[in-house]
Amino acid sequence: MALSANEQPEAYRIGSQIKLATTVGLLNDTNVAASNTKAALLAAILVPALPIGSSEAIRTQTTKAINLGFDMGVLTDALIAPLTSAKGLADLTGVPATYQGRAFYD
Repeated sequence: MALSANEQPEAYRIGSQIKLATTVGLLNDTNVAASNTKAALLAAILVPALPIGSSEAIRTQTTKAINLGFDMGVLTDALIAPLTSAKGLADLTGVPATYQGRAFYD
């Protein structure tokens, strides 16, 4: 799906949040590979205990990013079903490695 110039920065923010969730251990290759739907992906981050040193905000912000990604069409069940890595999930958003994202605030 081609994004407009107005949508691309938001897609980058989504990817950046996914990368952050991966860095702190909330998302990982195992739970992304096991998630074939949006519901499964959200369950993967809502059920487990948070990694030591992480706040509940990381879970809330990641949930918000995933929901927005589905609303925008950047993430879909068909796109996440074959994924085997958290990097693959972030890559769906087109976020460049050098992108410095802003946090998702409530």
